[in-house]
Order: sequence, then C-alpha cells, then structure tokens
Amino acid sequence: WLTIVIVTFGVSMSFAQVNVSLNVIPPYSPYFRDYSSSVGNSKILVTLFYTNPTANVPVQVFLTGSIRKDDNSISIQLKDNYRPGIPIVLMPNIPKTLTGPQLQNIFGNGSTNDLVLNGMTTNEIITNQTLPEGNYNICIKAIEYNSGRLLSEDCRTMYITHGEPPQITFPFNNS
Repeated sequence: WLTIVIVTFGVSMSFAQVNVSLNVIPPYSPYFRDYSSSVGNSKILVTLFYTNPTANVPVQVFLTGSIRKDDNSISIQLKDNYRPGIPIVLMPNIPKTLTGPQLQNIFGNGSTNDLVLNGMTTNEIITNQTLPEGNYNICIKAIEYNSGRLLSEDCRTMYITHGEPPQITFPFNNS
C-alpha cells in the first residue's frame, strides 16, 4: 500500500510544472535599485503559474534574479546559497502576480553580501547603482524552496541608456 502512495506521489510531481512570466516595464532604468527594490516604482512584474493535473497540493518556491550585460562584462546575481525566510506558496491553477514589495528578495535582503558581482564593485552598487549603457538580460528563476531545484526561468532583454539632461532653449540668454 505504501508503494502505491509513493508511486502516485512521484507521478503527480513529475507532471507538476511552474511557469514564470517576467515583464520589465519600459522605459528601462539605468538604476539597479529600480529592479531590486520594493521602494518607489518597481520596473518588474512577475506572474507565476503552477499546474499539477493529478493532485491539488501547493508548491513552495522562491525567486532569484540576475542582470547580465550582453558582452558579459557586468553581471549581478544572487548567491546560490541564498534562501529567503518565507517561501512563496503556489496553489495549482491559480496565477500569482508579484510586484514591488513582493519581489524585494529577488536580489537578497538588500545587502551586497547576498550578491555575486562581476564588472562592478560593491561600492559602485551602494553609492550610485547606475548600470552602464548597453544591452542587458534580466532573468527571474523560480526555485523549489526545500530542494533548491530549478523549476522555471524567464528572461527579457532591455537596452539601458542614459538620457541627456534637458537643455533650456527658450527664453534666450538675457531676454
């Protein structure tokens, strides 16, 4: 009897699937904090959808983020051993959309100690958080909370540019 339960559970988990849908809201900001913080206008919207056709059991996940310049000269990602204190619980066939404060842990607890930085220093991230101009890939991974197994990943490409400051064209000087 126990064998039947174990086989049934194994089969139901093999058909279960989590899908991540990432949306990055333009205009694309050059500031890392706009992708990593719950403060202000979050530039990221994530929708999670969990399907399990054979069982009505929830799954616990957490999300991790990464930003990588297309030439690999700059990358910011969460350390592999990071795990938030509270998982995201997904029920089968019920989409969950996350923004702002709900995504505050995708780059850790707001500390550079949680990040792996390449091409940027910790001081650059802390002081100005500006990403250089160029093409970037931003990715979100859904990871099973207890096992650490990758369930799904979605990435988007964005071009970051630093706009020119406004120039006064009228009125003319001394008029």
